[in-house]
Amino acid sequence: MKRATWCSIASLLLTATLTLLGCNALDELADTKSTNGPVNRAARQAGAECYDTFPKFKAAMNRAGRSRANDGMQWHHIVPQHSTNVQKFGAHDLHCTDNLVYMPEAIHVKVSAHYSTTHSSGKSVRDWLKDKDFDEQYDYGVKVLREHKIEL
Repeated sequence: MKRATWCSIASLLLTATLTLLGCNALDELADTKSTNGPVNRAARQAGAECYDTFPKFKAAMNRAGRSRANDGMQWHHIVPQHSTNVQKFGAHDLHCTDNLVYMPEAIHVKVSAHYSTTHSSGKSVRDWLKDKDFDEQYDYGVKVLREHKIEL
């Protein structure tokens, strides 16, 4: 067999094994790649569940037992869902399992407040990020989450 075929089989087996263990292969990929450089958006989204709206995402996660109403937890977009990003990347790319993290509400408030602080550019962090591409925003968001002890 060709090397590419073996790699494809190994990739499928790894994904199936991680799924059986309750892991998300893309989370593992993000953890590995983020420490060594940018995470590739296409690689992250390969197995992600994506939705056209945030309410549809939350409803699907509730049905799947991944979240519950009034449990003191909230969903956080790693790449923010503001109108500029919706226009640049599309809502479908923002409301994906690889771009949302379920975290305690108190930490979510702190993480979200960080984006209103002033960046060294003189802009708010939120406004400074608007000029960045998806991968740069994602990598920055992962860094902020890790600073707040949220691991993906």
